[in-house]
Amino acid sequence: MPNPLPYSSKNKGPDIPEEYLAWSKDKNPEKMDALLTKMSPVIDKSLKSYGSGLQELMPKAKMMAVDAFHTYDSKKGMALSSYLHQQLQSLHREKARREYTVHVPENILLQRNKLYQAKKDFEDQNDREPTLQELSDTTGIPSAAIERTRKYRSTIPSSSGQSEEGDEIFSRVRNPDRIWSDYVYFDLDPVDKIIFEMTTGYGGSSIIPKHEIARKLKISPAAVSQRISKIINRLQEMPSGS
Repeated sequence: MPNPLPYSSKNKGPDIPEEYLAWSKDKNPEKMDALLTKMSPVIDKSLKSYGSGLQELMPKAKMMAVDAFHTYDSKKGMALSSYLHQQLQSLHREKARREYTVHVPENILLQRNKLYQAKKDFEDQNDREPTLQELSDTTGIPSAAIERTRKYRSTIPSSSGQSEEGDEIFSRVRNPDRIWSDYVYFDLDPVDKIIFEMTTGYGGSSIIPKHEIARKLKISPAAVSQRISKIINRLQEMPSGS
């Protein structure tokens, strides 16, 4: 079976471009341009294979190529072109990340700015975050509109919003009946409203771990757990047939 890697007839080792040899002697940045130009066919091919040829990914591809040049080891027998193509495989992750980016309409951006400023002003005056109801009262934006605005995400959701162990029941009772959930929510005090929002995602709020809720509210995690238990009990009191 023929060897898939290009070899030099002089040293029987992998074929190494002169531009790489020149750059590797002193890692002179000026010689990097020549090396990138030499390897541009490989970069272009990788971009087509892993990035669907999206030219906006080219700067990222070149940055990854520079990293690959620094980690390449000719002693392992792989040609630089093969190694570079292999290292650029992760372009597919960058492509996927960009595909998840959501276009945010201008009116949503304006509402976000208004909500951000209102939230900041409220925190400065009250030393805590506002509830959904308080934010609506302050800005004049209906709660439903705030929820829609919050649900526009510009990044892939992370796992950091998952409830911690011990709060699984609360996450499972998330909006068992929206009318009853709304009733329970509006009957809570401001601190419990915030805990309800941050634990269930009510009103489009970001879900965060219990210790983060405690930090934001400047109370202990145990106190957060106690309040969660109280809210769970209230939710479970939903009348039959509601």
